[in-house]
Amino acid sequence: DAPTKYPFRLSDMMTCNGLEECLDGADEKYCEDEDQSPAFCDNTRVIQNSERCDGLRDCPDRGEDEIGCEHGIGLECTSRRDTSKRIWLSGDLICDGEEDCEGGEDEVGCGEGAPRGEKCITDMQGGLHTEQFVDYKLFCSDRAICVQDFTDQLNCTSGNVLECAKGGFPTMVTGTVVCNKTLVYNTPLCDDHIDTDCRHLGTSNCYVHKHYLCDGIKDCPISNYDEETRECSTK
Repeated sequence: DAPTKYPFRLSDMMTCNGLEECLDGADEKYCEDEDQSPAFCDNTRVIQNSERCDGLRDCPDRGEDEIGCEHGIGLECTSRRDTSKRIWLSGDLICDGEEDCEGGEDEVGCGEGAPRGEKCITDMQGGLHTEQFVDYKLFCSDRAICVQDFTDQLNCTSGNVLECAKGGFPTMVTGTVVCNKTLVYNTPLCDDHIDTDCRHLGTSNCYVHKHYLCDGIKDCPISNYDEETRECSTK
């Protein structure tokens, strides 16, 4: 059949299968590129290569997208259900009262040293809301993971942060999400909406918060627009 001109959602198994279902061939792009082509979860689900070794459990059965990684998050062990296979456990499956590892190591030493984190929405593409457990070790990174409320980018103390109040309590929002137009805000993160007070500089696609202008730090990746604006000459 000829590719359709009407919008529709493809299942994972229909991408990179050698057949162009999309009119622009988007479902078959990057498939030859080893770094960008999708990978399989035991041939049951397709994930992007960028989702490998990111500390998030994208393969629902064994978490095989995290097996063999060296990020020090979660726990890899031999499966209790199938001792011929290795599994990766995210923090919410460790110290939960149920042994998933053959040797029961996921339930040993539970207490103060147990992995800590929380669940949040990590993907909202296609109208779907994917909830995952996110280890606190991944919080305050240069990539926003909790894409609905950005809880992983709040109360951070290092890097370029913006101080404000949220829910009446003081917080600090990372520069990863402030004025980042590639992210979708459901609501402003600060009570006074100060996190949305951004400046569009020059002809580039660079948005910089007013507090970051003329501070001696280059925020625009291609140019020095944020350090060469008219506002800098008046300071």
